[in-house]
Amino acid sequence: MWRIFCESRPALWKDLRFYKAEKGIRFQHIDRLFSDVIDWNLIRNHWKDLMQMAISSQTGRVVSPSAAQAEPRGPAQPAVCGGP
Repeated sequence: MWRIFCESRPALWKDLRFYKAEKGIRFQHIDRLFSDVIDWNLIRNHWKDLMQMAISSQTGRVVSPSAAQAEPRGPAQPAVCGGP
């Protein structure tokens, strides 16, 4: 997981969408990063499905797409950022 995080570069963040928890919230320096408000009803309606997927992923029955795309590492290859 750490390796996946480390390989994410800020240049790749341009396609990400950031959401505020509520419409009226303002952030002095980063407000322009947020494009919309979280749809709490959508999360509430699909909570059971989300938790089922999380449990399946944790138990290894389902592999998350980002983990499936990561290079396989053995125990002798620690996940570290940077390098020579």
